[in-house]
Amino acid sequence: MVMDALNDEMLRCVLEKLDVSYAVRALSVCKRWKETIEILINTCHFHDRTTATIHCPLIFIRDSTQHWWYGYDSTTCKWVPLPPLRVQMQVSLCPLAGNGKSLLGFKISSDMSQVVVGNPYTGKWERIPRSTDTWGEAVNVLLVDNEDSTKFRIIAIREEETEVYNSNLGGWTLLKQSPPLGSQESMFQFMTNRLCPTLCEGFLYCYCTNFLISFDVQKERWTNERIPLSKPKSTKFFVLFQCEGRLFAAIESSSSITVLVLGHKSRQFSELVVMPGNQYSFLSQKSKGGKLSQLKAVGHKHRIFFWRSKRLQIIAFDLLRKMWEVLPQFENHCDLEDEEQDLEMVVDSSSFELRHDSII
Repeated sequence: MVMDALNDEMLRCVLEKLDVSYAVRALSVCKRWKETIEILINTCHFHDRTTATIHCPLIFIRDSTQHWWYGYDSTTCKWVPLPPLRVQMQVSLCPLAGNGKSLLGFKISSDMSQVVVGNPYTGKWERIPRSTDTWGEAVNVLLVDNEDSTKFRIIAIREEETEVYNSNLGGWTLLKQSPPLGSQESMFQFMTNRLCPTLCEGFLYCYCTNFLISFDVQKERWTNERIPLSKPKSTKFFVLFQCEGRLFAAIESSSSITVLVLGHKSRQFSELVVMPGNQYSFLSQKSKGGKLSQLKAVGHKHRIFFWRSKRLQIIAFDLLRKMWEVLPQFENHCDLEDEEQDLEMVVDSSSFELRHDSII
C-alpha cells in the first residue's frame, strides 16, 4: 500500500488534508494512522467540506393539533426550528428509521401497517399502499436515493418475511429470502422493543441474541455474516448506532456506559471508551415516574450523542478529541395558545439532510 511507504512527515502532510469525516475513519485503519491523527488534532483543524445542511439529532414535538420538529446544527451548536409537519392524517410522533435524505416517513396511527412518506419543505406527502402479500406489524426503514431525492425504497422487516417498496415501481416486492434461520424470533423481538435496524455502509444491522446479522440494501438480500456481540447479564440498556461509516454499540450497566466499536478487518467489537462518572450521573437522572428511561444514541460527523428516551438533556462525545460535553439546553419556542397544555416531546436518533434539489 502506497500510504504505508510514506515516512512519518509525509504521512502527516497527507492526513492533515483530510475532511473531518475521513479523519474519523482513518482512526480505525491501523495503529500508525491512529497515532498520527491524534497528534494532528492538537496542531491542525480538520475541515468539514460537507455542502449539504444536515441536522442531527432531531427533537419532535406534538400537541392535539400541531406537529413540530427541531434539528441540532453542529456548526452553530444551536437547535434550529424546521418546517411544521403538515401531514393530513394522524401519524406517529417520530419518523421511520432511515438515511434521512430530504424525506421523512411516518407510521399512520389509525393503521400501523401503513406509512406515509413526504418532503416537509414542500408539504407533499404520499400514502404508501398496503402490501397485499403480507400482514401484521413490520419494522420499516426508509432509504432515499443518493442522487434523486424523489426516489426511495422502504425495507419492511417482519419475523419471517422481508418486503421492499420501490417508489419507481409503486408497489411492494416480497423477497424470496427470509432472515437467517434461528435469528428471526429474537431479532424481531429486539426490533419491536425499539432496537431498530442500524444502517451503516450499505447494510442494515439487526441484533439477535449474542450476535448481529445484516441485510445488504443494494442487493436486497440477507447476508450469511454473523458478528458476535454478547451483552453481560448486568446490562440495563443496549443501543446500536453508526458514525461516519463505523458501527458502534453502547452497553449500560448499573454504574456506567461502555462504548464498543466494530473493527473493519477483525469484524469483532472492542472497547472504545467508558463514559466518565460525572457525565453518567448527569445522564442517569430519573424521570418523574422514578424509572430510568431507555438509553438512546446516534453518531453524526465526529460526535456521538447520548440521551434518555423521555428526557431532552444530551451528552456528546468527540471521537477525534476524546472529549465529553453537554449540549446546549433546548428551549421550546412553539407558538401555543394555551402554554399549559400537554406536549409530547422526544429526542429522536434520526438525522435530516436538506438537499437543494428537494425544495425546487
